[in-house]
Formats: sequence, C-alpha cells, structure tokens
Amino acid sequence: MKWNAINYENRELTIRHTVTGNRTIYAEDKTKSKSGHRTLNLFPTAELCFKKLKQQQEVRSCDDRIREAGNHSS
Repeated sequence: MKWNAINYENRELTIRHTVTGNRTIYAEDKTKSKSGHRTLNLFPTAELCFKKLKQQQEVRSCDDRIREAGNHSS
C-alpha cells in the first residue's frame, strides 16, 4: 500500500496497484483487473493504526538519516 492511497478527509482507502512476487516484491501501478481497483471505507480504528504506523516509519527514516550522516562524518 502507498500512503497516498489513504484519504483521511473522506475516510477512504483506495486500492490502485498490485504487489506481486515470490521472494522479491514487485509493485505495479495498476491492479490485475478493473474490479481490483476499488475504494473502501476507512474505519476509525484502521485510521488510527495507519497514522501510528506512518509516524513510526517517519521516525525510523529520520533515525536512519541521522545514523548515515554520522557514518559519513568519520
């Protein structure tokens, strides 16, 4: 899932792509069929979980950049 698939204002989650692969993950910018492209209601519990997950990813990403900058300064 991509973060831009979530519309918090309208409380919707739109499926626009497919992730496939066995050991390697391939993301395609389209679904396998027209019926695969769909919009789902985003319930409050799911909304809260997605917001927490995104915040955790942002913190990890920031931590990674700080570590990388520290490795380059030596």
